[in-house]
Amino acid sequence: SGSFPWNPWVNHVPALCALAAQHGPFALKTHAPYPHVAAAVANEAIRTVFIHRDPRDAVLSALDHGARSRAAGDWPYAECVDVATTLPLVRKWCADDVTWIGPPGVLCIRYEDLIGNPQAEVSRLAAFLGVPDPGKTAAAVIAQERADRQQGRNQFNKGAVCRWPQEMTVAQRDECERVLAPWIRAMGYQLADGR
Repeated sequence: SGSFPWNPWVNHVPALCALAAQHGPFALKTHAPYPHVAAAVANEAIRTVFIHRDPRDAVLSALDHGARSRAAGDWPYAECVDVATTLPLVRKWCADDVTWIGPPGVLCIRYEDLIGNPQAEVSRLAAFLGVPDPGKTAAAVIAQERADRQQGRNQFNKGAVCRWPQEMTVAQRDECERVLAPWIRAMGYQLADGR
């Protein structure tokens, strides 16, 4: 979907469930919109977690990726040179993202909440996944992630939240909100004017 390759795993749900039953649970990552994977999500053996972020910060993240892509002579995100050229891509992501909000069996987590209160959000995630002693497990996972991050692993892009109020001009913010307002609200965020 979008700039991402199609994830063929959705065509192999029965085989994946059999593997999980034989070898234990595992994670799959996708950028596919919910309707493309609804049958897989409906399978009770699969737990689905959807993590999203403020679309205005997604614009800034795509711009960062674009600068790195152009510097490396690589194609992903290279077309993201300014807010105007990035908005069509982020608008597509948002349209896909909101399809994940609301279906039964999907745990939605805001990235800002995960960063702002990792113990609560990772505990909630662990409980949803059926992990025994979710609070203790969450504390261990968070400690390991922080140790890895200090060693330069698992950190991509800036990983910062609420960048847009400081990094966007008023004109850029207004353009983002003009294009993305329905999705900003649908994901539980407010526009700059509080709406």
